[in-house]
Amino acid sequence: METVTVTLVGGPPDWAGKTLTYPAGTDLEVGAAVISAYPPPRRPWEDPAPRAIYDPDPDGPVTTWYFRGWFPAGVDDEPSAEG
Repeated sequence: METVTVTLVGGPPDWAGKTLTYPAGTDLEVGAAVISAYPPPRRPWEDPAPRAIYDPDPDGPVTTWYFRGWFPAGVDDEPSAEG
């Protein structure tokens, strides 16, 4: 089976710089929402396990995904430097 490798840029330490492998033909433009062992601090009423969101830049290669932030976002989250 042919595969495509995607590189993750930025984000939590357990995902930054890692690669993901997908079957060839996968729509890579949708990105990924991954679970992290290092979520940002949350207030008691917020989701304690937000997902780290990665996707490609619209004008860049679809095999490089950038950290965009957390979902659901928390009121104290810092904006992502990558976007």
